[in-house]
Amino acid sequence: MWTNSGDSHFIEPHDGWTARLPRALADPTPKAVKDPDGEWETVSVDGQTFRRKLPSSAAAKFIEDSQRQVYAFFQHDETAAPTMQALGYRNVMFGSDYPHMEGTFGHTQKTLEGLLADAKPETVLRITQGTFRELFPQVPPVPASTDAIEG
Repeated sequence: MWTNSGDSHFIEPHDGWTARLPRALADPTPKAVKDPDGEWETVSVDGQTFRRKLPSSAAAKFIEDSQRQVYAFFQHDETAAPTMQALGYRNVMFGSDYPHMEGTFGHTQKTLEGLLADAKPETVLRITQGTFRELFPQVPPVPASTDAIEG
């Protein structure tokens, strides 16, 4: 069984698939090891090994630029926070799609609690406030307390 395509891992970490697999599945998984110069890699698949040239630095720059300039949001995706943590991609935020009923209207806090229950505190902060504040710095920060609103 293959659990990875042996790709060059420009976006995902080199052990993104194998780190959580049982050893019996992780050992035969295809592997790719980059040369020190970063231009070639050695790929091992099904007991065979071959070398291939990696995409140009222009491709790497495109991915780097995309990770810096492209933002994503989610509403109901249970994989969003774990994927963000595993891949190190920071430009993710929660979106309620208010006031549409197919969004999270009426249960936003409960939805967030469920989706982020196992996330690291820094991931929760980034998803719920950090990315938004980066995109919209002119918006005042979230109040520390709702006492003034509630009267």
